[in-house]
Amino acid sequence: MEKTYAPAKAIKKEYIELLNKSVDMVATPSLIKDSVSQIEHGSEIADKSGAVLSNIVNSVKKVSDLNNEIAAASSEQTTGFSKSARR
Repeated sequence: MEKTYAPAKAIKKEYIELLNKSVDMVATPSLIKDSVSQIEHGSEIADKSGAVLSNIVNSVKKVSDLNNEIAAASSEQTTGFSKSARR
C-alpha cells in the first residue's frame, strides 16, 4: 500500500482544483457564445410573435366590425318587416 503524506495530498488537491478552474475558464467563452446565440434566437421569436399577435388583433377588429354591420343590417331589416306588417 502506497503511503501518501499530507503535503502531497494538499498539492494533489490544489492541482485538481487548478485543473478544474482551467477547464471552467476554457468552457466559459463557449457558454457565453451559446447564451448570446440563444438570446438572439429568443429575441427573433419574440419579434415574430409580436407581429403575429398584431395580425390577430387586426383580424379580431375586422370580425368585430363585420358583426356590428350585420347587427345594424339585421336591425334595419327587422324595422322594415315591422313597417310592412303594419300596412
